[in-house]
Amino acid sequence: MNYPKYKIPFACGVMYQEKLYISSIAGNDLFQYDWMTGKLSYFLSFDEEKDVEYLYRCAIIYKNKAWFIPQCAEKIAVVDLETRNVDYIKVNYKWIESRVSFKFSTAGIFENHFLYLVPYDIDTLLIINMLTGEVIEHNGISSHEQKYCDAVYINEWLYLIPWTASSALKLYVKNGERKTFSWQWGKQQYIRAILDKENEEVWMVPASASQIAIYDLKGNSWNTINYEGKLIEHSCDYINSVYGKIIDDNVIICPYDSDQIMLVGRRSKIIEKTIIKNKSATPFFMKIVDGKEFYAIVEGSNIIFKYNKGKNTFERKFACVDNSSKFWNCRDEKIEEKVKNNTTFNEMYGSDLSAYLKNIKLCE
Repeated sequence: MNYPKYKIPFACGVMYQEKLYISSIAGNDLFQYDWMTGKLSYFLSFDEEKDVEYLYRCAIIYKNKAWFIPQCAEKIAVVDLETRNVDYIKVNYKWIESRVSFKFSTAGIFENHFLYLVPYDIDTLLIINMLTGEVIEHNGISSHEQKYCDAVYINEWLYLIPWTASSALKLYVKNGERKTFSWQWGKQQYIRAILDKENEEVWMVPASASQIAIYDLKGNSWNTINYEGKLIEHSCDYINSVYGKIIDDNVIICPYDSDQIMLVGRRSKIIEKTIIKNKSATPFFMKIVDGKEFYAIVEGSNIIFKYNKGKNTFERKFACVDNSSKFWNCRDEKIEEKVKNNTTFNEMYGSDLSAYLKNIKLCE
């Protein structure tokens, strides 16, 4: 029997043993992608979460496990990519904003095995020992007026980058001590911090700034790289981005709503622009897949990018789930359950309504 192929709208993912593991933005499904063969396969479902949109904001790879960080999900999901076992970690917090229900803005690793989660619409920053599973909660970090978008770990302190906060905040991870310090950049100008350990610098990824800011840890001073020109199909002369990553001698800055990727020399500080043609009317929001190489997805689409270091080019592929009866049956069961429960839902996989219509008939 031939099963239809589906375009999977991606949310976030990791790379493990030459495969990509990418969650769906449309439901509680996880997929495996092989770049070499172009095969996208259903891997598992996050069964303890509802089959709803925008479950996970980002993902972190640690050894053989992928940690999926909640955006709207109730729990952190820890997937053993070898056994397909999923463990869930309950998150305790207080809402400081309920308009979007956006739990964490990002996450990262420090000292090899500690995971930190930066809150957004909740008040609590989490630090998790990924070896033991111990969870440390730092409550009251964020408030309605004081939100942070990222953090960087330097000498036993987590430095939280302001988003709507008027000052920066640092947290001593050993005992939870907190100190505020001045932030010379405006609100919502920078959204991500990239630590370059080799050159002892912290690169700030612009969200709406006309320059890239770099903090020199040795000289305790700021340097900037001015952006010249205009973003493709935009009249603005500032950089609008979210994610960045160090690859060899470059810092790659990904677009949020433009068609322009930037490669910036770590030492030369020269910006090289790469234009990615985008025929879609939707914003081009590129999110990095966590891993040693550079892979990225375009959120809400089935587009996957890989940076070819040898050719200094970005290769693009469009991923559709293979003709898998396992995936088809899985979606069929979920639709059936929603129809029986009179649940309002938006089925975002492809355009085939056969499963939906079939289940309406079965439930009559």
